[in-house]
Amino acid sequence: MIRKALKKDYSEILKLNRNDVEMLSPLDDNILGKMDELSEIFQVIEEDNRVIAFILAFKDGCDYWSDNYGWFLDNYTNFIYIDRIVIDESYRKRGLAQELYENLFNYALKNKYNLVCAEIDIEPEYNYPSIRFHEKMGFRQVGTRISKQTLTVSLQVKELK
Repeated sequence: MIRKALKKDYSEILKLNRNDVEMLSPLDDNILGKMDELSEIFQVIEEDNRVIAFILAFKDGCDYWSDNYGWFLDNYTNFIYIDRIVIDESYRKRGLAQELYENLFNYALKNKYNLVCAEIDIEPEYNYPSIRFHEKMGFRQVGTRISKQTLTVSLQVKELK
C-alpha cells in the first residue's frame, strides 16, 4: 500500500497539500521537484489508482532550506525530519498516518538514525489532533519557535532505540 512517490503523482500530491495549506507551506511543481530530489523519504499511499496520503522527510545534513529543519540541524545530529504528512480528509482516522510513521521509523532504525523530528503549529491555531497523534507516536516537545510565517511551532523529537 505504501510506495515511493513518483513524478506522475505530483498533481495529486499538490492537490492534497492545497487542501491543508493552512497547516503547511504552499507547494508548486518546481518546489516539489526540488524537495523530491533532496528527500530521504517521499512516499505515498495509493488506493484505486489515486494518491490518498503522502509523507515527505529529509535526513540531517542535506541542503534543505526550511527554517524549522535548520533549527533541528543546529541542535541535533543523525536524524530524519518529517517536513509534512498529509492524509486525504475522507481517509482520516483509518490509521494511515500511523502506517506512514511506523514505516519511516523502521527505515530510520534500519539506517541507524537516532531521532525523528517534526514540528506542529501551536499558534495562532493550536493543532490538537496533530499534538495528540505525535504524543501517541512517542514524540516529545524539545522547544518552540516562531517561523517566518508568524506561526509558533512546537518542535518535537522521537528517540529511536
